[in-house]
Amino acid sequence: MAYSIERLFSSISEQMKIEYDFISNQFEHRGLRGSVRETTLIEFLNNYLPQKIGIGSGEIVSVDGGVSKQQDLVLYDKMNCPILYDKGGIQIYPSEGIYSVIEVKSALWI
Repeated sequence: MAYSIERLFSSISEQMKIEYDFISNQFEHRGLRGSVRETTLIEFLNNYLPQKIGIGSGEIVSVDGGVSKQQDLVLYDKMNCPILYDKGGIQIYPSEGIYSVIEVKSALWI
């Protein structure tokens, strides 16, 4: 059987949409629903990302003193990026070790 990357990604995105729809139907509280969506996305990404990429949440600081707003998900270099602060689910990361950030929204478009 020949693999189609388009069919594969379509199936993966459909799986994610089903998870999001399930969450939306189970939780009424917006904050709780948002937290569960973030956790679901972290679990989903952990299935596909290399082990060297860590996923967290928090602020990012730069060497010139800049500080980001709170980021829903931070994808960072788990092997080489120290977490400068990590307490109670709040982290601070140096900008040099960040691959990407993701803002989790209440709607998923595929």
